[in-house]
Amino acid sequence: MGKRRLIDDHRFWLAFVCCVCLLLAGWAQALDCSVCGSQIEGRFLRTEDRVFCSETCYQSILPKCELCGQPLSTAVIIDGRHYCEKHAEGSRCWKSGLPFAVGVELPDGRWFSRESYRQGVFDPAQAQRGYRLAAADLQRVTGLRMTDLPPMSLVGLDEIRRRRDYEPGDTMIERGMYARRQTTTRRVDRRGRVLDQQISNESEILLLYGLDRQEVLVTAVHELTHHLLAEHFPRFAAFAPLWAEEGICQYLAAIVAQRRGYTRLVEQIENSPDPVYGDGYRYFRRLYGRNNWPAIRAWLDDFDHAHGLPGQAP
Repeated sequence: MGKRRLIDDHRFWLAFVCCVCLLLAGWAQALDCSVCGSQIEGRFLRTEDRVFCSETCYQSILPKCELCGQPLSTAVIIDGRHYCEKHAEGSRCWKSGLPFAVGVELPDGRWFSRESYRQGVFDPAQAQRGYRLAAADLQRVTGLRMTDLPPMSLVGLDEIRRRRDYEPGDTMIERGMYARRQTTTRRVDRRGRVLDQQISNESEILLLYGLDRQEVLVTAVHELTHHLLAEHFPRFAAFAPLWAEEGICQYLAAIVAQRRGYTRLVEQIENSPDPVYGDGYRYFRRLYGRNNWPAIRAWLDDFDHAHGLPGQAP
């Protein structure tokens, strides 16, 4: 899993100066400044519904840039925060999507703001604790045991991109990866006839370093669901289109996130614009509701590739 997070930049031009901000004279002595309350004598500044005795009072009501504190007569609003044009067009944190003044470059080339870096999980032992919690949560939701947990490693984005066998869309936030390799060993006689064969499977899970603790756990649930499907529902894992498998992984990740109160991550899953992860999740939510694993398990038990699921989520 993992999709690159996109932040919509809603540019609102706060036209304090253009909203009839005029220098007026005359009957000023009858007015009080909207900021300091002083009686105005002589010239003053006026907007649509306020008057100001000085430029200082006018500047005090303007929103400030989150990074430099500059009063903004024209602001760029990103995710509800105000920025000056210089910082809005500057570097963005890979994790939050927000501009930053001072950042940290990770070994894989991603840039984090200092706040995101402090929240990130870089310690393998801490990641393992989150991984084990995810496995326990998944078992409680599904009632299914996994014989052996795949080994888990913290890696950079460069390693995940090197290992994946498909090209994700622009709306995908890459946070992890499940890899499974099947090996077939045959013993043959001199004539080449197969005497016996053994099939072994090796699985591993990669989690992106720098995720926060909530993201580590929910991403681990998603990747472990791939393993659970391969072990308990092999026909589905072998024949289902990508959107269906990723949709079920997202479905179980959303259930765990909801139970733990991870509202931000639930909203990300439910509102994802990605045609594989987002549309796949919403397909199963429409059919079975938000928290109905028993119905999905019954569907998986009866799954036959002859069902003819379309290549894209309907």
